Amino acid sequence: MKKSEIPIALLASVLITIVGISLFIGLAAKGYDTKKAYCSSLYQFRQMVDGTTDPTCESYKLKSSELISAREVQSAFAEGDSLRAAVFNSSSNFAFFDVVLPSDARIWNASLLLSLPRQTVRSFSDGLAQKSFIFPLARTSYSSPVKLPANAKLSGLSFEVSGARYPSKADIAFVIDTSKSMANEWSGLCTVLDDIKRSLASTGVNATINISGLGHGATFANCKNGNIEIAGMASLGIAMTPMSISNPSGPDTYTGAPWDEYTEAWALGTAWVAKHNNFRMTSDVKRIIVPIGDSDPTGGGQNTCTMQGGSCVLTGDSSLSGNEDAAVDLAISAATMPTSEWVYVVPVYGNEDTDPPVEGYHIGVPLSDCQTYTSTCWPVVTMMMRLAASTGGELVGYSSPDDLKKAIMGIIISNYPKDVTIKVNGQEVLTFAGRLDNLSSPLYVNITDQQILDSCSSDCTIEAEAEDGTLIIGRIKAEYTQDLNDVQVRVGDATSAPVEQLINLTDSVPELTVNLSRVPWALGRCTSLECPIIIRLETDSPGAIQARPSIEYSSFQLPDKIVAAVLDCWRRADYGRGNIDITCEALPLPEPLREPLTEQLVTDILMQRGLCSVLPNKDYGCGSQDRLSVHTLQGITNVLVSYKNNKVIVE
Repeated sequence: MKKSEIPIALLASVLITIVGISLFIGLAAKGYDTKKAYCSSLYQFRQMVDGTTDPTCESYKLKSSELISAREVQSAFAEGDSLRAAVFNSSSNFAFFDVVLPSDARIWNASLLLSLPRQTVRSFSDGLAQKSFIFPLARTSYSSPVKLPANAKLSGLSFEVSGARYPSKADIAFVIDTSKSMANEWSGLCTVLDDIKRSLASTGVNATINISGLGHGATFANCKNGNIEIAGMASLGIAMTPMSISNPSGPDTYTGAPWDEYTEAWALGTAWVAKHNNFRMTSDVKRIIVPIGDSDPTGGGQNTCTMQGGSCVLTGDSSLSGNEDAAVDLAISAATMPTSEWVYVVPVYGNEDTDPPVEGYHIGVPLSDCQTYTSTCWPVVTMMMRLAASTGGELVGYSSPDDLKKAIMGIIISNYPKDVTIKVNGQEVLTFAGRLDNLSSPLYVNITDQQILDSCSSDCTIEAEAEDGTLIIGRIKAEYTQDLNDVQVRVGDATSAPVEQLINLTDSVPELTVNLSRVPWALGRCTSLECPIIIRLETDSPGAIQARPSIEYSSFQLPDKIVAAVLDCWRRADYGRGNIDITCEALPLPEPLREPLTEQLVTDILMQRGLCSVLPNKDYGCGSQDRLSVHTLQGITNVLVSYKNNKVIVE
């Protein structure tokens, strides 16, 4: 072989040997682990030239690979939830989700499972979770919608139907005679009024109470809220006969025609209040009028008087004017028409508290005695009964304040509803014959008929039909989905390129997995131990979406390992008391550092772990001394930790 034909490989080997010797001498003088330095530099070049294998260097490779953690899967968002939901509407067409990874993570596979969530409505369109319907004697129907989004596809609808005794709300209007014979009744009502309010509240009934006097008679009490004006009652169109006693019928005796009196006309007062009181006109309110009087429906009294001491004093029994039945008919009509504004009337007849009876009707005597007064007491009580029966009320006799309170509380109690029918969008879903009492309640309605569900395109109207009782519909659960069209997925902010084509989620394709592995994950911008990655979803389609991440990654976990090496080196240096320089540890890396490793980062970890008192670094607010120096590291494959000049050095 000629000199000029010396193999290139031999020349390279000689060159590597010369450089290696020089490197060995230089590093040894500085205390470096020269074998590690050789393995991480010249050995790699020599392998490429002549395929040389060094067992020691191969063991270093194995050690550097141990710096990489085993592969992990991040299947949760930053808040710890594995599944997050977002709602899109006209005011918000995008949503952000954060996924947190170590700042030096190496991503192997990444995906995002998107799906249409099953959304739920649990209330009526007015926001109430349940509805109470008060059905009068006449068969009536009430309805209330359950509002759904315009593009909703209903997949299920269920609710409960129950009979009840107490309404959720009640409006009570008292109409009281203001003639002089009514002092006991006024006093008794005002005495128990506060107790009545407390008792109603304790049963859960939201009640209002209004007390009105008939006209402006002389008898009333301080619990009165106002008066029913005579002009108002006169406008109702019922003929009223004025009092006129002028015909002599004997020595010192005068007579006149039967007459009427507005201050006692409880039937006219009832008709006026039924039309003009400020009742709450909703289906969940039981409206009640309580007329209290001791005369006939249009008022009046005796039509005979005798002269006594210069005055003509009324005596004898009263007579009916003939206008009474028309007044009662008017009160019934006003209370029951229309049926959606039904008012229950509960007449209360006063007691017989004077002798002789002032009014001359004998109202207040025991009913067995009342029946003997065939032209006064019994006709009046019979008309009270007719008014009560026609409106669903009951007749009550006043005897004492406590009995009046019990009677009023009894008025509030309803019957259980009778013959219940439930419809959804006009289609019958439930029938129940008879009284729906507490033993039969609740009835559970679960609609699976797709034809009915499909009819609920924008809302489901639940209609209840029954009579004479209180019905409650509640525990509504309307489940639906909404198609989402043209969903864009971005990793990063709004300026990032979309992951792939627009995504459509529909009833037939309710979920889709988006591959994120090809996305340039923006980990290089992270400068802390953890790196939040933003996943942005955008669509102009109203609806909701669920997202579930799955990111397989591994990380070097270098910052933690460096901190451990730094602390170990500090310990070996007797916590800064040693005077000898020490080369503590060389950490070979599996690949060059992509992100700068700074003194700030190492110090932050010390601060987070409360180690500033062990290894202080005053430069970054960790303790009162400067005992750490970290050269900013980037693009290298070896990190050396040593102790020099009373400091731990990372370079």
